[in-house]
Amino acid sequence: VNNFSGYAEDSPFGLLREMKGRIAVLDLSDQASMTFYHHVEEKHEVPYRYHKTFTGEYTDAAGSTVSRTYGLFVRNIEDGVHAHLNPAGELMWQEGLYRGHRPGVGCGLRTVSARDMYEFVSEIIRSGKAEGVLYRIGGEQSK
Repeated sequence: VNNFSGYAEDSPFGLLREMKGRIAVLDLSDQASMTFYHHVEEKHEVPYRYHKTFTGEYTDAAGSTVSRTYGLFVRNIEDGVHAHLNPAGELMWQEGLYRGHRPGVGCGLRTVSARDMYEFVSEIIRSGKAEGVLYRIGGEQSK
């Protein structure tokens, strides 16, 4: 599939949700691992991110090279936007969406349904509560 955006419906993130997949994370915080959040943000066209394009040479499996343009829904760094995802991860623990172990506890492996996470994060965005839960303005990038 020659999808345009890394977070769009036809990206691996969209396919994971469509196929009722689960996301597994091994011993990392949401901030350091959960790119799936950006899929949800793109689907909702959040105002603190924008579509940025990148053009480069693409060589396929047969060795043919062409110029292609792809996009990514990136944070607006000029406005001081930083991803701040650990608060949303904590809310997912509180809601019982994560199964398994928190980072640094036991084996550190947790899983979540892609569909459940999508719906949960969508509600954060729709309710206007994304700032402070999914992103923040100013300061340093969270770890």
